[in-house]
Amino acid sequence: MKKSNDTEWLDTLKADLKTLEDVQNVRVPEQTELLNTLNEFKERRKKVFLRELVAFFLTAIVIFTTYVVIAFKLTSVFILVHFVALFVIPLLLFIERKRRKSEDEVFSRGIR
Repeated sequence: MKKSNDTEWLDTLKADLKTLEDVQNVRVPEQTELLNTLNEFKERRKKVFLRELVAFFLTAIVIFTTYVVIAFKLTSVFILVHFVALFVIPLLLFIERKRRKSEDEVFSRGIR
């Protein structure tokens, strides 16, 4: 009876050691795989950059338009723009947050 327990124990030990050996044998990626991953990363960074550039220009246009409205004292337009922005900006923030959660976004440090 003790002999069968020892053999079971040895079998499980051998299986566990085999599992540890398999974990340490890491497959090295090929050069094409690395280049494809790098190219995908660059494409995603380019898309993020373009999106941020468009957001920057839209913000600059809004600021300039607000300045022009204030300079010419068009208070009705100023109030209308603020009223529309009160509803549009939270909607845009909600859409952007939802898109970021659903998409695998590239962050500033390059970490997924």
